[in-house]
Amino acid sequence: MITGFWKITWIVFATIALGGLTFSLSLFYAHAEPGDLLAALGVSYQEGKDPFQGALLSGSMTLQSGYLYQDALPLRFSSWSWQASADWRSGEEKKDGPAALKATFAMVGGSVGMQGPVIDTSHFSSISLAVRPDKAAGDVYLDLYDANGNSLGRQSLGWYAASSTDATQATPSLVADEWQTIVIPLANFATSAGKPPSSITGFSVSGKNPGTAYIDDVRLTTQSLSHAIWVMPPEVYGQVFNPFATSSPVSLPYTFSPSASSMQKWYSYFGDFGGGASGQIEAGPSPAARTTGSMTVFRGGHDWVDYHTEAVVNWGQVSVFSLLVRFADDGDFASCAFSRYGETVQLYTVSKGKSVLVSQSPPLAVKDYEPWKDVHVGAGVVGSRVSCFIDGQVQLSGGLPDLPSSGSVGLETWDPNPDAAPDTLTSLEVVPIINTINN
Repeated sequence: MITGFWKITWIVFATIALGGLTFSLSLFYAHAEPGDLLAALGVSYQEGKDPFQGALLSGSMTLQSGYLYQDALPLRFSSWSWQASADWRSGEEKKDGPAALKATFAMVGGSVGMQGPVIDTSHFSSISLAVRPDKAAGDVYLDLYDANGNSLGRQSLGWYAASSTDATQATPSLVADEWQTIVIPLANFATSAGKPPSSITGFSVSGKNPGTAYIDDVRLTTQSLSHAIWVMPPEVYGQVFNPFATSSPVSLPYTFSPSASSMQKWYSYFGDFGGGASGQIEAGPSPAARTTGSMTVFRGGHDWVDYHTEAVVNWGQVSVFSLLVRFADDGDFASCAFSRYGETVQLYTVSKGKSVLVSQSPPLAVKDYEPWKDVHVGAGVVGSRVSCFIDGQVQLSGGLPDLPSSGSVGLETWDPNPDAAPDTLTSLEVVPIINTINN
């Protein structure tokens, strides 16, 4: 009798408690606003917007034991690829743990990378990773990226492999179908100031040839070492399609028009460049190819020397729109890079594939009303001096000693999101310069 009494008592008590909890939660959800729980987590709520999206990809972070990648794509980082595919949790081949990154390169230079918040690298001296390429891929290249998503330089993993006993070899390579641990000094990814990067936002691996490579245990270390810097030989660029070889020179001035005949005179290295829904020309990432930007060049301007190009842009969701001048090939040109709505301007020089930031403007004022509409940007080149313009006014200017002596104009866009809405090119014209730009 006593045992049955307590059994009934506990059943009644549990039923009452469960009913009370259910009633309390129903009152809370009936009267709580959608952002109340998120506010308790320190996250702002906006209807129709992922409340964690900005928090995951912004700010800064500290690495666990220095690992950039181990077994899975880290939290707060996103994957990107160009002419390649990535499996960040492949169990086919692994150096340590249950998985490794499987990067399959569909063409020469195909790339796979990850991008996220700023990582402090000031206390590290080198980067270490394990790589296992197949016979087709041959060598694999590594890039690190700064806070603006720009490469800090490309290094050959084969150049640093233990099998590369000759530090002067022109064509370094990795041992196929074997795991090799590669260590590269961060000083070999020097910034424009000639110093090792104090921070990065991610890395990418690229295949010398179409093929597959497995990557594991990507880690920043305090190991101090020195090694000769690898410089990509000129013949690597000779393998890339030459858009100027089958084009006829065009005399200046040149005015772009969104017609079929005009579009045939432009060549896209990657990304989308073409007619939008309204018949206007759009430039941006390719969602189908999962690119994080675009690069397009005018094929008739290879012999142009001193000129000024002006473009009018309606901004989409793309973060950066760039005007390229003296474009000799996709590894040699200068770039005026404009952040969203022209908030900042950066001047870059690209020589033999290595990009260097020359100068950057302070934050600039933008229009209060419709700042995305009809943004006037420009770039001018005279001799070895390049100037960047907004609304006809010089914002940056610098002498670039490695600038090609002649070259065409081009357009480049960048955004970490392959689905970002493209920019719309309203107009573009190029006029010759007889006198030096007033700097």
